[in-house]
Amino acid sequence: MSLTSTHPEYDEMLDDWRQMRDTYRGQREVKRAGSLYLPPTRSMIIDGALRAQEPGLSVYTSYIQRAVFPDLVKVAAHTMVGLIMKDPAEYILPPAMEPLLDTATKDGEGLVDLHRRILLNQLVYGRFGLATDVAASRPLPYFVPIKAEYIKNWDSFDFPQEPNNLSLVVTCEDVRVRGKEGAANSYAWTVEERFRAMEINEFGQYQTYTEQNGEASELIVPEYQGRPLEFIPFTFIGAQDLVTTPGAIPLHGISNAALSIYCGEADLRQTLHMIGQDTLVVIGVSPGSEEDEDGEETRVGANAILELPEGGDAKYIGVNGEGLTEQRLVLDDDYKKANAEGSRLLE
Repeated sequence: MSLTSTHPEYDEMLDDWRQMRDTYRGQREVKRAGSLYLPPTRSMIIDGALRAQEPGLSVYTSYIQRAVFPDLVKVAAHTMVGLIMKDPAEYILPPAMEPLLDTATKDGEGLVDLHRRILLNQLVYGRFGLATDVAASRPLPYFVPIKAEYIKNWDSFDFPQEPNNLSLVVTCEDVRVRGKEGAANSYAWTVEERFRAMEINEFGQYQTYTEQNGEASELIVPEYQGRPLEFIPFTFIGAQDLVTTPGAIPLHGISNAALSIYCGEADLRQTLHMIGQDTLVVIGVSPGSEEDEDGEETRVGANAILELPEGGDAKYIGVNGEGLTEQRLVLDDDYKKANAEGSRLLE
């Protein structure tokens, strides 16, 4: 089995998870995605925007730069997490496990911080993974948080929704490696994919190994208190349940509304830009001529003189702004729908 294989349900959700990731991160990430969220206009396409050719590329770049993406997803997510965490949760642990309250993950997060991270991922992605691992230097296991996009493949035994009934989980995450090029460039960082396979072997025991840069690690059968585990120490956490099937994403509607507003803002600001950029039409001058009779480049503006041949004419033409009011009304309606969606979730 190739570790790069993905579960069909993962493939179905991947586009939604990417959209949620980008809209949660905000304007810079959304604009970086280019035409995925803001398609160029037909004239921009004809002028070469999608082929990275001029003049279409410059016009489309300006179109994106003028647009405004509202940070609705991040604001909604943090507001809701804040409301949920307003009243402190009670964590009941046996005395031997109380150190987890202060250090529950390898990064030093306590249970409160881990709880907050779980809630945030439930809202933004509708899914989160939590594995447990052990370290020789630590008497207690620790939690390994895993994002939805990193859980690539999974399988279960006959009753897939029963707890501890997983037969396979494969995760993949980007890891930063420093000094990969050796001592000559020991400060340089590279990014590599690291796969981790967690499965139940033929003896009914939990085993795991990793693969990075095409090199597989040694197969390990972890033990706790001197005995191998008989289940995969991994839990799926959905927005409403703990089943393996990805569920609905609570903030997906707000994400869609934010992208709709982003496109509307782009069109509105493009119209405003074009209204303020009238086109000079010169009649009686040969097409393609960029110089007047004195050999000077044609200029316009308060300090410019435009000399035309006898019988010539010059005038400005511009875009009609009659549609601006309608565009603003549509945007206002989109903002109202986004606010209504946020209120519905709060309820």
